[in-house]
Amino acid sequence: MAENTSFITLEESLARKLYLDWRRRNAVEIVTRAARLGNAGEWSAAKRAVKELSFAATIEANFGFIEQTSLKSYLLGESFFTEGRVKDTLLARGDEPIPLGVTLAASTMLAGLEQSIRRVQEQAMLVLDEAEAEETQAAEEAAGGMVVLKAVIVGLASKLNTAVVSGGAAIDTAANLSTSRLASFGALSQAQQNGQGRFQISEVLDRRTCAVCRRMHGKIFSVAPALAQTEEALLTSNPMELASSNPWPSTSRQGITDLTSMTDEELTGKGWNKPPFHSGCRGILVPVGDVGASSIISFVPLATGLTGAEAAAAEIASATS
Repeated sequence: MAENTSFITLEESLARKLYLDWRRRNAVEIVTRAARLGNAGEWSAAKRAVKELSFAATIEANFGFIEQTSLKSYLLGESFFTEGRVKDTLLARGDEPIPLGVTLAASTMLAGLEQSIRRVQEQAMLVLDEAEAEETQAAEEAAGGMVVLKAVIVGLASKLNTAVVSGGAAIDTAANLSTSRLASFGALSQAQQNGQGRFQISEVLDRRTCAVCRRMHGKIFSVAPALAQTEEALLTSNPMELASSNPWPSTSRQGITDLTSMTDEELTGKGWNKPPFHSGCRGILVPVGDVGASSIISFVPLATGLTGAEAAAAEIASATS
């Protein structure tokens, strides 16, 4: 039986390696330089430094590792449909070439991260703008305002670092989406080769599991449309285009109510028939029957007064009791 933990380990190892490399190769130096320039009152130079934040060097330096992790993710997905035996998968047997979606994974990840870095730059720029404005105001209000100036800009490096830390979240998201889609792609490819026309979704059920994934756990869908959708997603070079054409399910109360009432055909039409359902999704695809019937939650309408956390606790308790 497939285990979600193997997939999660792959994702976390990729995210951690890329984040530490980016901090060492780019982020720390940029934050230090921008803070030094800001503290010296050279705000234009500080802002130019922030614009040098980039994931490109990290992706280039770790291209081989990303390709290796992508291949492992695909093989892991295939192994979910060979009773966990990687040697019996299509790719390991040499019965298929490495799919294009796997070979393009590093380039696709870079495209997504370079879009994300713009938001990181904007956050850092906002910190600099606010510090510059405070310095200007202090200079105007205080006679001999240098003492005031030092008080205003103290902690600038810490504030910049906090802004730039969001780059780590972007890396986590990119790593998860890449490994998750590739694992689903491998599983679906192997299922199709096996002649298995359907698959089942297996989610980790704990207090972290979102309302969407709790509802998708144990659901059964057709292989063919899910395979075509996953391959299309992996070949999409513009992640923003994918986000607009195939948005995540809503986790609002109304969104969850709508999701619960949708038919399998409606879910498939929305592309909500396989993980990932959100960034950080821990779901995988397994053969029909691998998800124990006792773990599938039988949903009833949530009481209006329940908070999201209370609803999660009640539903997880129902599945694990």
